[in-house]
Amino acid sequence: MPFTLECGLSQLEFLSRIETDPAAAEPGVPGAFTVTRLGGSTTASLTIPYTVSGSAIPGYDYASPAGVVTIPAGQSNAVIVITPLDDAEIEEDETIVLTLAPGAGYNLESNLTATVILSDD
Repeated sequence: MPFTLECGLSQLEFLSRIETDPAAAEPGVPGAFTVTRLGGSTTASLTIPYTVSGSAIPGYDYASPAGVVTIPAGQSNAVIVITPLDDAEIEEDETIVLTLAPGAGYNLESNLTATVILSDD
């Protein structure tokens, strides 16, 4: 079952949430964060910046994501795919934590964070 968090985006009166495909693995089993807006108008796109943290290292353990996600006009969600990078190291499970950040045109009422677990092969 996907992990879900919700919070309001006050100026645009959207609700936004993140769902995850919480299991990524080396090699080639991606994880994903789905950012969804609920309610409000979808006539304009909505761009939301985010940060990644956790014990997994971007660019080493997984391909570095863009740092922004855009929900296109007419759509209610967008997916951020986490692509694991295979290496020869034997590692414990690592975390990839995505946090939506404040941006132009909306205010997050609280931090919105979700986690994907990256498993070694």
